[in-house]
Amino acid sequence: MRTKVDKRTIRTKQAILKTFEEMVCERKPETINIKALTDRCGIHRKTFYLHYTCIEALYEDALNILVQQYNEEVAKLPNPYTYYDLTRVLFEFFTKSEYNECLYCNPKYVEFSSRLGATTLKHNRSIYNPYSQYSPEMQNIINAFVSQASSVAFRQWVSDGKKVPMEEAIHMVGTLLEKGVQAIIPPNIEEQS
Repeated sequence: MRTKVDKRTIRTKQAILKTFEEMVCERKPETINIKALTDRCGIHRKTFYLHYTCIEALYEDALNILVQQYNEEVAKLPNPYTYYDLTRVLFEFFTKSEYNECLYCNPKYVEFSSRLGATTLKHNRSIYNPYSQYSPEMQNIINAFVSQASSVAFRQWVSDGKKVPMEEAIHMVGTLLEKGVQAIIPPNIEEQS
């Protein structure tokens, strides 16, 4: 049985998310709280609580939306994809909007973006896993290296003011990842896909 969702409820939730996006781009994370958000959004605190139990639940919802959007971009890649391909998606997706970039690069959001990285990596590996011959624990080590290396490189590029042209940065990070993992991927992995 499908329940009908009130259009006003949808609009209110969208307004909360839009206000949150604006605040992420304009404010320090520690100043984003329910009072500041509801005042800016023009809603009562009780209305906020109809949609979210706490500010962390709003962050979680925003994370899930971002993960879904990022996964949609990764899904467009042909299998098997390379680290050049994934690096391009990472750079293009997180520079697509100030909001995406702020959430991913601001040191105050590291926990938030780390969860995003872990979730997207799990999704990526469900599509294509060149490390399936390794134990789950060894795969965790490999995946931690790959996700952290690309995240740190992207954040450094942003921190440096994006002075290196994006194409050059993508190529460098992709090369470092591809060459770094080549030593552990069996030569016949292409045949297994």
